[in-house]
Amino acid sequence: MPLRGCVKVRGLPLQVLLEDNPSWKGGPVAVTREEKPQSPIVALNREARDKGLTEGMRYANALSLVPGLRARRVPAERIGKARERIAKLLSSYTPDVEPCPFDQGAFWVSLEGLRSLFGTEDRWLAQVSSALEMQGFPSAIVSGFTRFGTYVLACAGTGTRGFATRDLEWASLQRSSVDLLPLPHRIRGILRKLEIRNVGQFVRLPAGEILRRLGTEAGELRAAILSDDPLPIQPLEMKEPVAASRRLDAPRSDTALLLPHIQELVSAEVERAEAQRSVVSALVLSLHTEDGEASTDLIRPAAPTRSTSVLMRLIGLRLSERRFASGVERIEVRCAHARPSRAQEELFTSRGRDLAAGARAFALVRARFGESSVSCARLRNSHLPEDSFQWVPMDRPVLPAPPAAPARFPRGSEPDTGSPAVRRILFSASPLHGPRRTPRDGFHDLLVSVRWWGETAEESAVQRAYWFQETSDTVAWVYQDRLTAATWLQGVVD
Repeated sequence: MPLRGCVKVRGLPLQVLLEDNPSWKGGPVAVTREEKPQSPIVALNREARDKGLTEGMRYANALSLVPGLRARRVPAERIGKARERIAKLLSSYTPDVEPCPFDQGAFWVSLEGLRSLFGTEDRWLAQVSSALEMQGFPSAIVSGFTRFGTYVLACAGTGTRGFATRDLEWASLQRSSVDLLPLPHRIRGILRKLEIRNVGQFVRLPAGEILRRLGTEAGELRAAILSDDPLPIQPLEMKEPVAASRRLDAPRSDTALLLPHIQELVSAEVERAEAQRSVVSALVLSLHTEDGEASTDLIRPAAPTRSTSVLMRLIGLRLSERRFASGVERIEVRCAHARPSRAQEELFTSRGRDLAAGARAFALVRARFGESSVSCARLRNSHLPEDSFQWVPMDRPVLPAPPAAPARFPRGSEPDTGSPAVRRILFSASPLHGPRRTPRDGFHDLLVSVRWWGETAEESAVQRAYWFQETSDTVAWVYQDRLTAATWLQGVVD
């Protein structure tokens, strides 16, 4: 397996804040999400932790406990510039630098082919650690063989550390605390209830149970930890695309007056795409108002294009009902480019159905009502009817799959199925009043008891008894909540 490493800069927002305010060093310092009294604290230095403060506390509460606390919000632009500095420094020691998508202070690097330049991996680790320390970014660096293995081990310790084999890395990873995994606090609380303390216990949980009880995020993380991680380090493109921007001579809040300026910027981006022999696959439109507010919209055409009219139609739909509290004084357009294909992509062939036109219609709906407005239902494994499916975004229309071939029976022994019955779930269960009717002869209640692990109100325990109840015109599907003794209508059978 290729040798790679993880560079973890501890408390990057805090390091940026101390760099901007050097006189604060030596005292308790915190980074807040917003510059408001009730804003939560997202990072603390050692002096603040020693005084009993913890992340997640409100700034007003922390200030009442530690009157000398210094706190401020770190803008995302400052953190982005710090990440660029770190990436540029790392690129002088290795050609492949990949930023971690879920941790602002983590980077994955490739160590392949560097032995002839630095002698040993340990010498490389020491030089990189020293260079980051001189720039004011104390870090932990671990060399190993997998992304998540090196990341978790870098979060667990300080200084530098290297593993000679994949087995040694895996053994150390299994002993690491599960709190080091990039999981939400809610899932960590559930794992503590289940007495799951280290990574080894976490990955030994059944995959289906993790998906059902902890969600897709935890299931994907387990699969990533157990994978061989064959994908090489994806190098970071140091050259960022330049955005087309314009500052208006006078602030404007009327959308009709903004569209001509937006069209000129989009036309310039389309011309740039033509010069680079590429097409526009997505467009980010940012509108900055005179009171400091900014709105950002993602516009995606049905297919990569160079047509200004298509992009402007999508933008017009997105801004059709936009209202600005103050005038827009600066417009910024940033486009993502893709290589054009020689032929139009044809995934399906059908007569009478234009899937390309359907994809364009989906793009118009998304531009008008948002990215999640075009969705389709996907089945899930759940005992509760309302959780047996979920809505997932749908990028383009697809043809329905052909029905499965019916089972064949010997001639003369075909089963008498009668007319098909469909159980329809109501959008939301409605309460039923009056005495409960007993189930029909030969039918019994179906007991459902789930969500015993929940912490919040949405995940509280559920105990229900389901049965079918005949009415004058249909068959109702009802249940009784064993916890509240209330009876509800879940659906009907047609």
